[in-house]
This record gives sequence, C-alpha cells and structure tokens, in this order.
Amino acid sequence: MTRQDDTDGHSRRELLAAGGAALATAASATLAGCTATMPPLGQEIRYGRVDVPPAGDPVYRRWVPPFDTESDRGSPLWEDLMYTTPRQTGSGAVDRVHIGRGFLKSSMDYFGIGYDNYDRVLGNFASIVAEVDVDRGTVEETLLDSGYEAQGSYDGYDLYGRSDLPRTVAVGDEAIVFSRSSHHESDVRRIIDTGADRTEPRHTHDEQFAELTAAAGSQPFVWLGVPMPYDWDAPETGGMSMTYDDSAAYFVHYLLFPEDDVPTIRSIREQMTEVQRAVDAYSVDVSLDENLATIEMHQPLERYFQDLDSNQLTPQVTWGLDHDRDAGTVTLRHEAGDAVDAELLTVFVDESNGAEVVDGSNGTEVVDGTNGAEDEAPAQFADEYGTVTPGDSLTVDVGGPDESVRLVFESADGSSSMWLVDYDLDGPDE
Repeated sequence: MTRQDDTDGHSRRELLAAGGAALATAASATLAGCTATMPPLGQEIRYGRVDVPPAGDPVYRRWVPPFDTESDRGSPLWEDLMYTTPRQTGSGAVDRVHIGRGFLKSSMDYFGIGYDNYDRVLGNFASIVAEVDVDRGTVEETLLDSGYEAQGSYDGYDLYGRSDLPRTVAVGDEAIVFSRSSHHESDVRRIIDTGADRTEPRHTHDEQFAELTAAAGSQPFVWLGVPMPYDWDAPETGGMSMTYDDSAAYFVHYLLFPEDDVPTIRSIREQMTEVQRAVDAYSVDVSLDENLATIEMHQPLERYFQDLDSNQLTPQVTWGLDHDRDAGTVTLRHEAGDAVDAELLTVFVDESNGAEVVDGSNGTEVVDGTNGAEDEAPAQFADEYGTVTPGDSLTVDVGGPDESVRLVFESADGSSSMWLVDYDLDGPDE
C-alpha cells in the first residue's frame, strides 16, 4: 500500500480523516438537527423574521493559506474549515460553544492549555490554530514530557515534533499551530507565513471563499466548505454559523450557487421540509442576494439544551505509540491530557483499511467497520485500568504490514464515536 496513493497528494487515511471525519463530525446535529420533545406543531415550517445577532469580521481568514500551486497537493490546506470561540458564546445563559466542540477538542494534542482556555480555535482534523496568550514555559514542559522533541524555531515560533505518529507543533506568543497532516511540517510553516502576512491569504485569490466568509463573518461557531443537507447538485460551496443570545440559539446556512443556476426562494423553501433543523425551528427566514442564499433559523434555548447530549464529552489527549516489528506488537500510551474512562476506549486491528465514515445521530464521527475484517484487539485498556491517565499504556499483538491499529473513543450511550489514533503498520504517513 502506498502512502501517497491519491492523485492530489493526500494519503488515503488523511483524506478519510480530514475530509470524511470532519464532514461526519457535527453534521447531523449541526446541519440537520435532531428530533426531541417539544417540536413545533405538526411538521410545517414556521416562516418569519429571525433577528440573528450580528456577526463580527471574519478574523480567522488571516490564517488560511492560498492554494499551493507548487506542490502535488491540488487542493486547499483546509477543504472544510471550522472556527470557534470555545467559551465566548455571547450569552450569559450558555457557558460554552457546543457545536463542533468534541471534534476540535479531540483533534488536537494536549499542550498544557485545556481546550476551554483557548480564545479562538480554527482548523479541522489535520491542522489547527489555537489562539491564546501562550505561556511558552508551560507548553514547552508539557510537550517535552509527552514525547515531543525540540526542532528549532521558525519566525519566532518554537518548533516541536515527533515521529511515532508524525506531528508538528509551533509555539508562538499568541498562537499554537498544530498539524498531523501528511505535509505537517510544511503546513505549519504555510499557516505561520499566512498569519504573519508574508503570504496573501486564500480569500484574496479565491472569490468563492471570500464571498462565503464575508457572509458568515465570525460567530461563536462557523463551518465553511461543508456539504449542506439539501438535495441540489448546484451549490458550489456552502457553510453555516451558529450563535446565541440570552433566550435562543441561531443557526444560519449559506449556499453559494453558480450565477447561471440560482434557485428561487420558493424552491429553497420546498427543500427546507427535508431539513430537520428547519422543521424543529420556531422560525425560519430565507433570503437570496444574487447567487447567495441565506437560511436563518431560531430555536429557544430550552429546546436547544434538550437536544444536547451530555455523554459526548470527548477527551483531549496526546497519544504516543511504539511499534515493535520484531515482537509483532504496538503499544499505545496516554502521554498527556484528560483522564479517560477506560470503558469508552476500544482498540481495533483493521485488516482491510476500508472502513467507512458515516454520520452519527448526534453529530460525531462514527466508524463503520462492515467493509472489512475490523476486529477488537484481545487486549483493551479496560482490562487493566478503570480510568486511563498520563503514563498508562496498552500493548496489543499485531500482524503484517497490511493491518492498521485504531483507537476509538465511544460516547457513554454508544450513539457516537471518534478515532483518536489510526496507525498503519507499514509506517506513518509522510
């Protein structure tokens, strides 16, 4: 199996994780909504004015690199992009931003700064920027104690890396840049160069991205480049945002159509009957500005909180790995971060490398192993631990190079799960 087996330069697993996983994450809860008690009367959508709190400027655009025309990548660094302010909700009644939280939190290693302490987080599974007033000493100590090695500096950022599960971390005064992509070293530098204004950001070259980000602005949660839950083939790109006030949660969908194939507001409304979020909303407003459709939905906080699942508290952990080829074993280590209930962790040995990523009912990645021989490893963390904490490890027996080892976190109610580690026995992606 080749590690660069896709024509655009992405590894197969990176595409699955950074694309499929991100699309599955938050998809059904964020876009489609879910059914709970207290639905609107019948299934008719209630149309009316929705006063969404105003958005701020799309400040996150400063970090987003343009297309890399000099490599074999053939796609933007972030195909889909999440932005959030973890604790800045705009509402005294909502203590944290819930949508996208589990995915972004578990997608980044632990750097001595808990997820809720970041001011702004931008990225997806493969690469993330976390903005905060950085205590470099704390971060350096955490990284060096959890298996990272110092790798010099770049433009005022201290660089750290590791080779077991290849990752690069750049630590600056006001941001931490993290990447696990197959281009992790160069991706970190590209993000830093763009953030420092040495490279023109993507929106200065990409008209669609510029229009979409200008429309969405910045809210407590923004998701760009995501397929929307409508049947049209026509939309060129889409996005959504979410915000709160003291009485309601607001969801806004953006659909950017080709200029020669723009639907009417009536046809958009016809599609809305298939979107559970719109059916559940207490009011929906649809507008059309040239080729940009905006769909605003309002939901009282009482109903919004009913739809949340308290079981989906995904952990933020730095995982390490040792592959002893002579002994035929892989050892997984909890290096730093949150304590995890061992019963919620499962190690799989996958012989097919063909598992699917599908939508979970509550918006977190679900791994469907029915495509091939994916088996639970005989040894599991729960055999040795009640709670897995830094320093705890598990060794599993493995076979040949066509296998992979996957560590999966599953919510307490079993409704959703997310990959924490995914390692091919023929070596990590490079």
